[in-house]
Amino acid sequence: MGPGSTPACTDLWIGESTGSSLRMDDWQCNSAPLRQAIGMEGQPVLVHVPFTTSDLLNWKQLVGSYQENIEGMHQLLETIMLTHNPNWGDIQAMFNAFFMIEERRMVLEKAKEECERRNVVGSMDDYVPKTEPDWDPNRAGGKTMLKQYQQLILYGVQHGVPKPKNVSKLYEVRQEQHGELNCVY
Repeated sequence: MGPGSTPACTDLWIGESTGSSLRMDDWQCNSAPLRQAIGMEGQPVLVHVPFTTSDLLNWKQLVGSYQENIEGMHQLLETIMLTHNPNWGDIQAMFNAFFMIEERRMVLEKAKEECERRNVVGSMDDYVPKTEPDWDPNRAGGKTMLKQYQQLILYGVQHGVPKPKNVSKLYEVRQEQHGELNCVY
């Protein structure tokens, strides 16, 4: 295996360095898209283990509609980002499972606005790419770009849909006999 190359799954050992390691092909999948493993030379490497369809469907059922539960969706995705460290493709799978087409567009638009606000160096497409980028999570640059993308997506989810107005407040405004408005809040 040459320097900088990603080891094949059969060249990896999973587990503690205390001797309780298992070969990758004997290991049961743990729905973590980027999981830390130990390379044959003892170096830590990240390997991709995609989400299952069941994971995505269960999470969607747990939170429900994005527009009806913006905060719940943000919290779910924040937890997934922290615990599973999804790559670009995994985030696209979550987009497809959790969001309608228009919702995805709004989230990405807000992510791009935040990217512009941060005055990033380079093209915005480098930070919020439309196609799968060549980010290697085992290299510092790739890991940094992935983390920035995850944060931009979380920002977009939190701010992508305008907060619904409470129209019930409008019905509480009454006019007194003398022409003054009486607002009951």
